[in-house]
Amino acid sequence: LYRQFPAMAPNASSPDWPELEGEVEFQPGKGRSAGVQSSFQLIALAVTSAMAVVSGLIVGVILKWCTFLGQPVGDRLFEDSPLWTLSELEKQKSSASRMEGSRAPLLGSLGRGDIRLQELKSS
Repeated sequence: LYRQFPAMAPNASSPDWPELEGEVEFQPGKGRSAGVQSSFQLIALAVTSAMAVVSGLIVGVILKWCTFLGQPVGDRLFEDSPLWTLSELEKQKSSASRMEGSRAPLLGSLGRGDIRLQELKSS
């Protein structure tokens, strides 16, 4: 326990220190109880979380207000084509899969059952 949380080790002036000094090699601590140590850890967690939120807000404000960073605006915000270069073969594959995916909710999958159903309807 004292290796993991050295501040919980007894003080050098504590009556428990001479007993522990011979058994385990570690430095005297601050003599914190488990409750005090947990409060320090909760405070550290809160400070870390607050720093993460504040630094995220600062970066967000910088990215939002600094237009010289080249951020896309308006209609270009969701347009990937200026940033992606695809070969013609990849474009054809992409458009074919996009078309197939767009019909899927309307027609269902073209499994064996659907083909048989279409054959029955056409005959």
